[in-house]
Amino acid sequence: FINALVSLGYRVEDRILNACDHGDATSRERLFIQARRGRRPIIWPEPTHSETGEDELLGLMKKWRAAKEIIDWTIPAQDIFERKRPLAPQTMKRIIAGLKKFGSYGQVEPFIASYYGSGDNVRSVQKPLPTVTTKERFALIMPEKAKAKLSIRFRMLQPAELARAMGFESYSFSGSKSEITKQIGNAVPVNTAKALCMCLIQ
Repeated sequence: FINALVSLGYRVEDRILNACDHGDATSRERLFIQARRGRRPIIWPEPTHSETGEDELLGLMKKWRAAKEIIDWTIPAQDIFERKRPLAPQTMKRIIAGLKKFGSYGQVEPFIASYYGSGDNVRSVQKPLPTVTTKERFALIMPEKAKAKLSIRFRMLQPAELARAMGFESYSFSGSKSEITKQIGNAVPVNTAKALCMCLIQ
């Protein structure tokens, strides 16, 4: 594909961009290719956000947007100990892994458990969501301790939350829940797309 573009007289460059570096609340990485004729240079967007939000060589960076920003904390979640039907064994393994990873001094912070992935499948809500895909894959686990009793509330993230992670705060979607999830997961995150388009019109 690249060779075909070059044979037609285009200058071609490619980069892998991480969406959280450009203000989206997901750490999705995608390959982007620019092809241009003429003398105008190919320009790539500079990151505006970083993991720490500290001063960088090119100026002050904002901190990566965290999953907790896009979560609707008012949506109810069921206690896993009160379910009529138990969660699958693999789901319970993820929950236990998260409790071990994020628990300290009798307190456990909420965390995200990921399905359909490899490696570490639990992540703090203080970090961006992993890659938003076309499938429902993120569970929110909220441990609570009251009067020496531990409850662990569990629910899947909803399409509106996934949309906010991808930058679609004011967008409307149509179709069933699974169809909307596919639309969101197939998209390029909004802020990343905007950063690229601003470079193209320079």
